[in-house]
Amino acid sequence: MATLKQSSPATCTRLLGNWLIGYHCGAEMQLVITPSPISTLPYEELVIERCLAGHIATSAGVLLND
Repeated sequence: MATLKQSSPATCTRLLGNWLIGYHCGAEMQLVITPSPISTLPYEELVIERCLAGHIATSAGVLLND
C-alpha cells in the first residue's frame, strides 16, 4: 500500500513594494470556511483562500445540498 505525502504549503504570491523594488509576500496560505456573513446573499458558506498576512487570493460562496 502506497503512503501519501502531504504537499508543501502554498505561499502567497502577492507582489509588495513599489514599481522600483518589488517582492512577493511569501506567507503561508490558509483556507477559511465560515457561515455566510450576510444573510441576504444566496449562499450558505463563504470559502476564502488567504495568507497569514491577510492578503485574500480567492473567495467564493457555496450552496449546501440537503
